[in-house]
Amino acid sequence: MDTTEFIGDLEAGNFATRIAKAITLAAAGAVTHGKKGQVSLDFEFSRVPGSAQVSIKHKLAFVEPTLTGKASEEHTAQTVMYVNNDGSVTLLPGDTRSDLFGKEDRKEGRIHG
Repeated sequence: MDTTEFIGDLEAGNFATRIAKAITLAAAGAVTHGKKGQVSLDFEFSRVPGSAQVSIKHKLAFVEPTLTGKASEEHTAQTVMYVNNDGSVTLLPGDTRSDLFGKEDRKEGRIHG
């Protein structure tokens, strides 16, 4: 799965732009003020009933160090995407006709790379 494409598809590219801005602010604040900045991403997946799709709740939170403390922001949105037979998660459907994972993968709960 191409993670760059996945992140780029969330919110039609707006989520990737938000991540870039958060990284810039957190890093610049850390350098300027000598304090720690932080950027956090969180993904929650829920199946869309009767389909090979998931609704992905994606959250970005960041902390920007400032001279007298810190500034923080949080953004949450949702994007619906397809889960394809190869396990990829894409905006446009791929091959979603058969069982996504074999019995052994489900039983073991393993991620293969």
